[in-house]
Amino acid sequence: MLYEKFIPVETNACIKLSELYRRTESNTVADWRLYLQAFRALMLKIPHVKLQSIPLFTWSGVNSSCWKFEEYRVMNNMQDRLLQEAKRLYEDGQLKDAKVLLGGAVQTAKELVEMEWCKTPYVRAMPEMRLTYRLSKVFAAKGLYCYTMYKFVPDNPPMKVMRMAYQMTEISNRLWKPTANEDFEKKMLAEYFYSHAKCTDIFKERLSFSTASVQLVHLPHTTEFYTDTIHLNETVHYETPDPVSCPVLTIEAALQKCWRA
Repeated sequence: MLYEKFIPVETNACIKLSELYRRTESNTVADWRLYLQAFRALMLKIPHVKLQSIPLFTWSGVNSSCWKFEEYRVMNNMQDRLLQEAKRLYEDGQLKDAKVLLGGAVQTAKELVEMEWCKTPYVRAMPEMRLTYRLSKVFAAKGLYCYTMYKFVPDNPPMKVMRMAYQMTEISNRLWKPTANEDFEKKMLAEYFYSHAKCTDIFKERLSFSTASVQLVHLPHTTEFYTDTIHLNETVHYETPDPVSCPVLTIEAALQKCWRA
């Protein structure tokens, strides 16, 4: 994309924007953010400029001459990259930095939901333009954000935060099946059950929730906690675990939680 070929004014800004467009091929958050900032700045300067020719923006095999289409594409790709880099930081143990990027991913996903512009039928049919897809990405990012907060204090897990991490993951999976991660959802539910078991002072609840946790998936810390609980039950309490569950959110409740923050 050579913006200087389409726009007869702001030549230096156009050349710079073209350079930033090419740099997005490196697919880093910084490059996507710089390109988006420069793109928006140029959009503000040319609303009444007669273009030399009409640019044709491309995304996922779909073409459009709408500048908002390109802005939408950039924001979508930037959010994806924020999630990818946050995952890398999380795996490296840099939870604080990962949390910052996930907060940015949540905010960008919300901005995409709120963007209003005229879409042609062909563009509107793209999965990335569907409201259910966009909301699924908001909730997925929010779930990851909450889970990262939860991991800050693994020895004293905040039950409410972990509950929201699971609830956001669950509703994200229900809204958009093609990107659903059922194994991760199961892990989130197991972590919530574990956090509930660890926070409660009622032994029967501890037994019930820790049992439910390991029935879903065996994680080192949840299995160790369950083993200790079973030993205590077999020597002192002699209780029988009850079935447990976690309440799920309606779309309205999930929206309220995401937009309230």
